[in-house]
Amino acid sequence: MSLAAFFPRMLSGGFAVSTRERWLSFYNAEEAPMMRDVRRLGSRAAIGVLIALAATTSLSAQQAGGVATIEGTVKETNTGRPVEGAQVGIASAGLGAQTNASGFYRITNVPVRATELKVRMVGFAPASRALTLSAGQTATLDFNLQQTALQLQAVVTTGTAGATEVKRLGNSVATIDPPKFAPISTPSELLQGREPGVVGLTASGLAGEGMRIRIRGNASLTQNNEPVVFVDGVRINSNGSGSAGSTISRIDDIDPSTIDRIEILKGAAAATLYGTEASSGVIQIFTKRGVAGAPKWDFSANADASQYPTNRLDDNWGVALRQGQADSANKMWARSDIKPFVPFSEPILRDFFNTGLSTNAAGSLTGGTQNLNYFMSGRYSKDDGPFNPEKLGGLAHDFVRRVSGNFNISSFPTSKLRVGARGQYVNQYADRPEYGNNIYSPITLLQFSKPELANCRNSDPTGT
Repeated sequence: MSLAAFFPRMLSGGFAVSTRERWLSFYNAEEAPMMRDVRRLGSRAAIGVLIALAATTSLSAQQAGGVATIEGTVKETNTGRPVEGAQVGIASAGLGAQTNASGFYRITNVPVRATELKVRMVGFAPASRALTLSAGQTATLDFNLQQTALQLQAVVTTGTAGATEVKRLGNSVATIDPPKFAPISTPSELLQGREPGVVGLTASGLAGEGMRIRIRGNASLTQNNEPVVFVDGVRINSNGSGSAGSTISRIDDIDPSTIDRIEILKGAAAATLYGTEASSGVIQIFTKRGVAGAPKWDFSANADASQYPTNRLDDNWGVALRQGQADSANKMWARSDIKPFVPFSEPILRDFFNTGLSTNAAGSLTGGTQNLNYFMSGRYSKDDGPFNPEKLGGLAHDFVRRVSGNFNISSFPTSKLRVGARGQYVNQYADRPEYGNNIYSPITLLQFSKPELANCRNSDPTGT
């Protein structure tokens, strides 16, 4: 019997009489000595005793409806590690629990009805499961949570005292995830056109040469405007990422298939975090890690072709001043119509270009157990530019070959300790011409070549 059935009678003044009559109808004088004591206690004491009995009756009725127990474990999807401190609860019943160091939780005295169990943890996507319980049942529900960085505002440590949320920073942090199916040959291509304010400017276009990366334009008239680049927390030399045709991009030494994500710190305020050199921004490259599970192999291969727009190039013109010079030019250019004092032309610069070919092949292996994860990869790339040195006597080559390997191993001896090791190996061979602002570069020599002075003895098409 619930308390709600007693209060109306108590307020109307008929509580004691009706209740006493009810008890006397169930018990006789010999079988109910407690009722004689109740009558001697008086009306106020009787009310208190009967309220306690009513509460006990209500609890017995709830237990008669039935309760159940829910227990289980919460683990991380990728690694299978237990998630400690996750909140597991039933909002409709106001019940919940927290996972321990082993990821185990238990919720008791759950009312028997259809309910929904929810799990929340900072850094993971929330999960929920619907279930229907029966009286006395001990249900087991296990959860696998997926890591996510989009649920809450991240807290970072800046140059100022204390921690600051990302949305309160004076600069902005952008994240670029590599596309799954787009053919990306270099990290420079991954940065191009994928984030507002980040621009990749093509330098000379030679093989192996990356782009000049600019974050929100140039920040200085005299200093280097290249952003500071970190790979897994280790700074690398980025000065060669597209300077005027002199060096090969070190960023492009990284295999794009091993990149997990790229974070870009924009704005001059990045100097408060990494020093004055970071006034042009910071690029952080994070490589992939192993995941728990059976070994998984991935292979990829792609080929690219490149051509120079030769339709915008004019022929080189010259005039032989004597018969011997005309004969030498006829032999050099395999012609018979060159005569003294008669202008003639040769497509010297156009013949210097052909169709370039770039090939890439990569493979990776990932897997591991709950306590040890690994990721290993290898790559071979060859970039043969559109120069045609064979036709012009080996004037210049445009060739770059890279062989690289990468490994990332993580071990979890305990739930609070992680030990990792990373390594990268790059072997590079380059045969490239002088270029940029150089009067002796092949393009400059070919543009100003004199076909009437070319001869077969030195196989020099420029006549210089």
